[in-house]
Amino acid sequence: MTVVSAGMAAFIAAGALAGWRIERRDETRRLTLPPDVIERYGSLPPSYEAFIAGVNRASSADDGVWFVCEPDLDERDPKAFAWNEIEKMALASATDAAEKQRITSFWDRHFPIMMAPNGDYDYVAIVVTGVGQGSVVHGFAPEWEEVDRVADSFENWLLMLAHALREPGAPAGPLALRVMSRSLAERVVTGHGLE
Repeated sequence: MTVVSAGMAAFIAAGALAGWRIERRDETRRLTLPPDVIERYGSLPPSYEAFIAGVNRASSADDGVWFVCEPDLDERDPKAFAWNEIEKMALASATDAAEKQRITSFWDRHFPIMMAPNGDYDYVAIVVTGVGQGSVVHGFAPEWEEVDRVADSFENWLLMLAHALREPGAPAGPLALRVMSRSLAERVVTGHGLE
C-alpha cells in the first residue's frame, strides 16, 4: 500500500476542489516503470515514485496541465504527447551533434513530472542526479534546458502547488507558480486553458 505523504494528500484534496481530474491508482498492482525509463534513470526519486504508485492520473479540468503518471510513461499511441516529448522536440530542433549532446545530457539529469504544452510548452521536472538533485525545476520553449528552480523537493512542490490551488488570490498562494510563465500559472490554478 502506498504511503500518502502530506504533500500528496494536500495536492489531492486541493486539486479535487479546484476541478482537477485525479484518479487514484489500484495500489494492489505493483508500480512498473517501463524498461527505457529504468535503463536511463535507474529508479526515480522515492517521493515521486510514491506519488505515481498512488495516483494514476492528475490533470487540470481541461487536460491542459497534467502530472506524468504511470500510464503516460507506458503510452504507446504515437499521436499522444509522450512523457519525453519536450526532449524529442528539442532534439528535433538541434542544429548539430554538440547541441544534441547538450540536450541529451540535460534530460539525462532531469525527469519530466508535469506537462503544460498549450502555449509555451511548459514543463516541470525533478533533478535526478548532480547539482540540485531532488529539486524541482520549471522550463519552457524555446530554451527548454534553461530552467528555474521552483522547489527544493517534490514533496515541497506538492505542498506549494496545493496551497496555490486552494488560495490562488493569497499573497503566498501563487508561490509555487511564481517562476512559471503567466499562462501556465493561470491554467494550473483555474484548470482552464487560455483563449
